Amino acid sequence: MSRLEQSVKPVLTPMILGHQAETEAAALPLVALWALRTALIAMVMSRSADDLPPVPADDYAALYACRESLKPPESVQLWVGRYGGQQPTLYAQVTPVIFERNGGYTPSLPQAYVFSVLVGEAFVQGIRFTDSHSETSFYEPQGFARIWPPSGPIGWPLKDAMSHQEWRQAQRGGNLKPADGNVDLRPWDAAVNLPPSRLVAGMVQLPTMCGKHYVFYPSVLVAEASRGRFYRFMTMCECGVAYLVETEEDGAHCKEADDPEVILRIYESLEGDEVEFRDHGGVFTCKRIV
Repeated sequence: MSRLEQSVKPVLTPMILGHQAETEAAALPLVALWALRTALIAMVMSRSADDLPPVPADDYAALYACRESLKPPESVQLWVGRYGGQQPTLYAQVTPVIFERNGGYTPSLPQAYVFSVLVGEAFVQGIRFTDSHSETSFYEPQGFARIWPPSGPIGWPLKDAMSHQEWRQAQRGGNLKPADGNVDLRPWDAAVNLPPSRLVAGMVQLPTMCGKHYVFYPSVLVAEASRGRFYRFMTMCECGVAYLVETEEDGAHCKEADDPEVILRIYESLEGDEVEFRDHGGVFTCKRIV
């Protein structure tokens, strides 16, 4: 897609660098298609075949078919926000999501996926519906501007910059509010929550998302959680995938999954004092959530 990259470069560069510019509505489809393509390619490059979020194979075919029109496929909505934190220069993520209707059932399979790309000051976020019956519209996220379908030109830089914490929430669609007030969007549990854990020799054995291996953390963190004290820690699966895990009242939850270098940078950027817990297994390091 060299044609796409060449076409989108003059549009993206001012956004990335935070320079003043006005992007015409006719150029916004380039940014939208670039973001979808970048997120899906990054996902494939950073995961094993057994660990890919459930993106239908047809989506890759649809993406390839867009090489001539240079417009996103159907059932896609995108926005752009300005990032003001200290995250790596380039970061992409795809999160499967479901829609829960008040008083209705909880879908067992994802109905869409939220995708996002952060590069410099430009944070492009979108949602692609994989179930046409679930397609809905969204309010424009606060501080963001719509890029697809475009509603008009965008002046850059945007007035409000998002914090690191706001960026983390937006990665999984936490800032997206369906226009239908009876519908809630949330991440698909199988993609973001680790399976149930169990106690083994004083350590909590936690199955990893690949379904093949386990990681361990000291049981003292369970006791700490019962007292309202929660922690974040980094751990890694034998598959080579690293996780950022947070303890909560109902157990441990995976908040990020990526290459070890990426997770380490995220962990180091988080607020909170580092704490060491010592037991017969050695020293376990984590950060207290404040």
